[in-house]
Amino acid sequence: MPTVTAITPRRSTQSIVVEIDGELRFRLHERRAPSIPPQGSLLHADEVEMLGDAQHADESERRLLRLLERRGRSRQEVEERLQTWGVVRHEASSIVDRLDVLGLMDDAALAEAAADRAIARGDGRGRLAAQLTSLRVDEPAAQGAQQRLAESSELDRALALIEQRFGPPPHDPATLRRAFALLARRGYDEDVSRSALGVEELP
Repeated sequence: MPTVTAITPRRSTQSIVVEIDGELRFRLHERRAPSIPPQGSLLHADEVEMLGDAQHADESERRLLRLLERRGRSRQEVEERLQTWGVVRHEASSIVDRLDVLGLMDDAALAEAAADRAIARGDGRGRLAAQLTSLRVDEPAAQGAQQRLAESSELDRALALIEQRFGPPPHDPATLRRAFALLARRGYDEDVSRSALGVEELP
């Protein structure tokens, strides 16, 4: 049977290296110390497999932390990443819970920041909805973001966007068509677009 031949703490990396039969090595986070079999222990195949699962989960958690340093991630996105990376379910749940306790996942804050960017760019509800879907924030957070956007007049944002891009009215027919296309790309519906352009139909 496989035997634990060495257990070596690595304090600089907060890890413990478990050696099996003098060859196979697993690098585990030091928080797992209480569950690591003592040196000299004989292991069944499933126990060796569990050590492999634990190592893969710890590597995936370090990978996630690097991603979270770049930008915020929603709980669903984190869960999907772990599933894609092949982290076993109970290990993935532990990682998500740990990140949640540390405050490293906040759907509401992520959605609020998206709403603020939408307001600053002059985006409409449709564009924000697409962004929130991409971020995979939960429904309460998405609703809060849309409410935040709604508190800023959609028509005023559309008017400001048109003037910024095309100058003050009146606009010639070609400019009106370009402005209408811009508003559509930014997520404004046709009614708001027509009101902002001051037309009932496009020329």
